[in-house]
Amino acid sequence: MKFKWELREILGLAAIPRIAAAFTSLGFDHPNEPFRTLEPMAALSGWTANPPWEWTQGLLSALPVYFHLVISAPFQENPIVALTAMKLIYAVLSLTLVAATYQVIEKLKPKSGLSLMAACGVAFWPELVFQSVRIMDYSLEAAGLAGALLLWNQENFRGKRFIGIGLIIGALFFVRPQTCLAFLPFLLGTTNRYEVVFLSLGYGASIVGFGLLESALTQVDFLAPFQNYIFYNVVRNGAARDYGSDPWHRYITEVGKYWSWFPFFIALFAFSRKSLIQQRKAWPLLGLFAIPFLVHSAISHKEGRFLYGSLWTVVPIAVLGWDSLKGFRKKWLIPLTTVGIGLAFLASIHRVSQKWTLHHQSTQAIASAGLKIRQGNYPDKSPVLIQGEPLWSPAGFLLRTHRVICHQSCAESRAEPIPVSLSAQ
Repeated sequence: MKFKWELREILGLAAIPRIAAAFTSLGFDHPNEPFRTLEPMAALSGWTANPPWEWTQGLLSALPVYFHLVISAPFQENPIVALTAMKLIYAVLSLTLVAATYQVIEKLKPKSGLSLMAACGVAFWPELVFQSVRIMDYSLEAAGLAGALLLWNQENFRGKRFIGIGLIIGALFFVRPQTCLAFLPFLLGTTNRYEVVFLSLGYGASIVGFGLLESALTQVDFLAPFQNYIFYNVVRNGAARDYGSDPWHRYITEVGKYWSWFPFFIALFAFSRKSLIQQRKAWPLLGLFAIPFLVHSAISHKEGRFLYGSLWTVVPIAVLGWDSLKGFRKKWLIPLTTVGIGLAFLASIHRVSQKWTLHHQSTQAIASAGLKIRQGNYPDKSPVLIQGEPLWSPAGFLLRTHRVICHQSCAESRAEPIPVSLSAQ
């Protein structure tokens, strides 16, 4: 897979802020994120753990957890280095979003310069840089969907690319079962029965293969986590019963806050352009945003992070919407929307800079706590909690031998870490 020189330049430049984020960002922004990755890692490693209820009730696949165990294994003696290594791997994976954006727009609008604009948007939009090193399933989902789009835009692979797309989407099923929705836009974008067959074969083979692998590693029934997930969320409607329902428009508000309103509304405008909708090769890109957005909006329990894996597609779609404004007689629309997007970018810088400051301070606090553990000041394998921070709200990490639990606000309190017992809390 060869990239044009300008895309290679963008990828190189995009790597710079992501590497900086890997060394300065904590790697978490929501208490649920370490619970879904690092706490299950502790459980599989045999240490005292505090995994989420989804893990204890068998709703989560173990394969993403094993993935994190494998990539962190070479650094298990140094938790700070291991955490940074995992963030760097996530940063590299996030570059697929930049490459996929460039190639998708290049296929739709060749020689227009829009592909360069869209790729730069994904490469340098502060929210996406910040999210690129967050160790969570949504980041893996975004990278996987971008990889599928990359294959979609290759012309020299023929049937093999549809098998590859199916394999990727099937693998993402074990990251988040909701990513099965991604199969639909690619299926709708096919042009003949052979593409449908290859896509379905790849998807089915991936589901069966990874399902058997999970059964062998964890000694659970075939696709047992998915069965438990369906029973809890569909049969029992457990999420809504246990955590409440939300209004139908919540995701509109969430996306607006995440991207600021200007890019979001311009992206919505793109869906009104008949010339774009009629291009079948645009359907995977449009569908990766529209289908999860609509389906999740129809579900009573809503959380903004449920859409993180597909929200990055707002950037290329917004660029297509912005380009469509050129067909209007009112020429002031282009400069107005350009200024609006610029203001949204500045607002994003402000939001992310606040998070980055907290994360940098928290990383220093964690490094200090980790150093004290390695020096033997605290008993082996005992978790550490920053004083005044509740145990149920951590942003922590573990590596086999030691685990440190800390939250963003720990840096503000500047309290010394104290040893605690999980059983005592």
